[in-house]
Amino acid sequence: MVIPEVNPEHFELIPAQKKRLGTKRGFIAVKPNCSIQSYVPALYAWRQFEPEKVVVSLYQAISGAGKNFDDWPEMRGNIIPFIGGGEEEKSEQEPLRIFGKVSDGRILKAEKPAITSQCIRVPVLNGHLASVFIDFKNKPSKEELIQALKECRGLPQELGLPSAPKQFIRYLEENVRRLRLMLIMKTAWVFLWVGCVKTVCMIINLSVCRIIPSAERQAERF
Repeated sequence: MVIPEVNPEHFELIPAQKKRLGTKRGFIAVKPNCSIQSYVPALYAWRQFEPEKVVVSLYQAISGAGKNFDDWPEMRGNIIPFIGGGEEEKSEQEPLRIFGKVSDGRILKAEKPAITSQCIRVPVLNGHLASVFIDFKNKPSKEELIQALKECRGLPQELGLPSAPKQFIRYLEENVRRLRLMLIMKTAWVFLWVGCVKTVCMIINLSVCRIIPSAERQAERF
C-alpha cells in the first residue's frame, strides 16, 4: 500500500510478497483508501512537527462507491452521514500503515498520530474533501506549516518521473470559512480544508488556533 511521495520504501516488501505467493514475475501494489490521500500527504509534510492527534471529517463523492447519478439517483440532493462498510476504520488505520516501518517482510504500523474519523457521502460525482484538526507535539507557526507544504517533495519529483506532478502539495490561499473557537483544552490546533483530485493534494486554506478552556474564557469576558 503505497503513496509514492510518502512511503516508497514500502516497495521493499515486493521480494517478501513474491516469496509468500510463490511467484517470480510481477507483484501487487495498491494505493490506499482514496479519501486518506487527501490529508495524509499534509501529515507527511508536517512530520517534523510530530502530529499527535487528528480529528477528520471526510466528505466523499459517490464515485468512491463505484456509482454515478444514473445508477444512484436517490443521492441527488441527499447526504449519508454514516457510510459504514469499514470506511471510518480504514481512514483511521491505513495512515498508520503508510507511516509504518518495514521489518522482516511486513509492516509495523506507526503508533501516532491517533486518528478519529467520520465518513460522509455527499452528492458530488468526483473528488473528496477533508476537514482536519491536528494537534502537534512541536507547535508550529502558520508560516512554518505553509513553508513545509510548499517544500514537500518525494521520490517521484526527485527522479523527475513523467507522470508525477511537479508540485505534489499545492497550498491555495482561498477565502473559505475558517474554524470557530472550540472549548476543549489549552493547546494549539491546526485546522485545514484539504481536497484530493487525481494525484495532487490541494490545501485550501489553513488556520492555527489556540483552544481556550471554558474557565479561562469566562475570565477573558471580564
